[in-house]
Amino acid sequence: MSASGTRRLCAMTGDARVDEIVAAASELMRCVLLHRIVNRDILGSFDAVLDYLRATMAFAANEGLRVLYLDARNRMLIDELASTGTVDSVSFYVRGIVARALEVGANGIVLAHNHPSGEAAATEQDVIATRQLSNVCRQLGIEVHDHLVIASEGFLSMRRAGILS
Repeated sequence: MSASGTRRLCAMTGDARVDEIVAAASELMRCVLLHRIVNRDILGSFDAVLDYLRATMAFAANEGLRVLYLDARNRMLIDELASTGTVDSVSFYVRGIVARALEVGANGIVLAHNHPSGEAAATEQDVIATRQLSNVCRQLGIEVHDHLVIASEGFLSMRRAGILS
């Protein structure tokens, strides 16, 4: 929202209500973006998935790891916040993600985590953990389709960058 728009909104509703309105608008936008990917092959809707993930995580204060669990037609079964971290790291456990994938009958997953720093780059630990998860999943017939690093300044797809094959 622009500064002039915020001032007008404050004048109409009062300062205390602005935060509530902004939060409600943010949640509405997240729901609209989620609707664009539900019941669709999300691998064929990359931009829509990216828009949803940006709205959900790009501006969070701490790192978080989301897992999109997919069925055999690459439709989302569940979007789950698997782990929350600190301002500069998030840990995840291969066992927990694999167990959840098996529990929901997922054939594939897409990982996404945010970088509150604004920089969309994979750390060495991001790459190592993703490859470990991918190796375990592959043995169980679960495909790790991508790991996206979401930031306010952009994104990184480990698949497109050749980090995840």
